[in-house]
Amino acid sequence: MTNPIVKIQAKFPDTLQLTWILNNICTNKCSYCIPELYAGKNHHYEWDNAKIFVELLLEKYKNIHCNISGGEPTMSPFMIELAKKFYDNGHTAGITSNGVRTVKYFTKLSKYLNYIVFSYHPEYGDANELIEKSKACIGNCKTHISVMMHPHYWDETVEYYEKICEIPYIDAIAVRIHDRDQKDKSTAEYTKEQLNWFEHKNNVVNNLSEFYIDNNPPNLGSNFILQDNTVVNDARPVEFMSKGQIYFKDWSCNAGLESLFVNTHGVVYKANCTIGGSIGSINKPYEVNWPTQPVLCDGRRCDCSPDYNISKYNTNLKLSYEP
Repeated sequence: MTNPIVKIQAKFPDTLQLTWILNNICTNKCSYCIPELYAGKNHHYEWDNAKIFVELLLEKYKNIHCNISGGEPTMSPFMIELAKKFYDNGHTAGITSNGVRTVKYFTKLSKYLNYIVFSYHPEYGDANELIEKSKACIGNCKTHISVMMHPHYWDETVEYYEKICEIPYIDAIAVRIHDRDQKDKSTAEYTKEQLNWFEHKNNVVNNLSEFYIDNNPPNLGSNFILQDNTVVNDARPVEFMSKGQIYFKDWSCNAGLESLFVNTHGVVYKANCTIGGSIGSINKPYEVNWPTQPVLCDGRRCDCSPDYNISKYNTNLKLSYEP
């Protein structure tokens, strides 16, 4: 790590980054996943309470972007209703999905989203025809395909990643698998050659067309300031995460100010990392304790894009950069 990050500045700090894990059931049981994300049920809370929680969010925050995932969120009977609620009130939402639903379903859902991140799981191949579904949605929202770079299916994942890179209407994302307490630890163990691939990806780049770039993107993104004062504009967190830059101990972080996280049981936290403990529950929406101060990171892992994009800085360094 020759040039580490020293500061992350959200480009739109007034936009709440809300991550909502809608359910914990899934059609897949990937070896790098944990049962808590696929062996549960659709909702562990009353949906009428969830609707009150959303109304409170809409009253409290001027701008909201909601990252919706699961489990498999499209298995929820309320998925389209939730996305439409944010859309109709001038906010944005996006989902992560394995693409199990039909082309017709995703065509309808995509009207209310800014993006869909489809996930390719090599143990299941492309049975869900993610490229065809991306093609059906691109007229309504951006589409991404996250390729889970399983070390045991390496050649297949590299081939699929490179295939997506040739398609101008899909953004290709190579995802390094980390240890998330899954039973099969080998799914996060890479050879030296595989780790090197994450640095250069065989020099294969994803050339996106102008058609992919819309005029109404969600208020997302951050600038990363590196130790040599290089500023990486609209940085891609996954690229830094793949290089192992996932710890920010003793950093000041705007978790709870720029972000909120709702887990599968409807418990509300300041961020996906759950630092500081619960601030409330969807089942008691009027009792949520809304945060007012930044937090000091205790060294837990920052391994998802929504958390990574939260404004934060290294308190041990004097910084001169201002956005």
